[in-house]
Amino acid sequence: MSKPIFREETEIEQVRITRPGSSGYAAFRMVFDPDRGESKSAILGIHEHPPRIQPIAPHFHREVEETVYIVSGKGVVKLGFDPNIMEEHSYKAGSCWYVPPGCYHQIVNTGEAAVKMVVSYFRNDGQRISHRLVSEVLTEVTKTRP
Repeated sequence: MSKPIFREETEIEQVRITRPGSSGYAAFRMVFDPDRGESKSAILGIHEHPPRIQPIAPHFHREVEETVYIVSGKGVVKLGFDPNIMEEHSYKAGSCWYVPPGCYHQIVNTGEAAVKMVVSYFRNDGQRISHRLVSEVLTEVTKTRP
């Protein structure tokens, strides 16, 4: 049985996330994840995208929904089911979006400061999932650059 958990962001190890096809990266803190026995299925992470670097290549997650909330920073998010035809939406602190399974997405930081966002992942079939599974098994990266 799960128990309530409280922690500070600064207590969470920060790791670098990269994707094949780009030199860009994001700093990532895994806040809660079932792999650590902290929840049955809840995944919550904090991403930070530094300014003035190449964005991570467009990618999608199979069988996984993603929600994003922008804490700080500004930029453009690209969304679409074809990596060559993606809609661009400007974002800033307070913006949020939903990414359905199979939808390519790419975060572009257009500001002078890091973009900080809170991200949650959910399996669309209600089964248990972990961030490791999302990242290593259920993520596909585009082979072309839009």
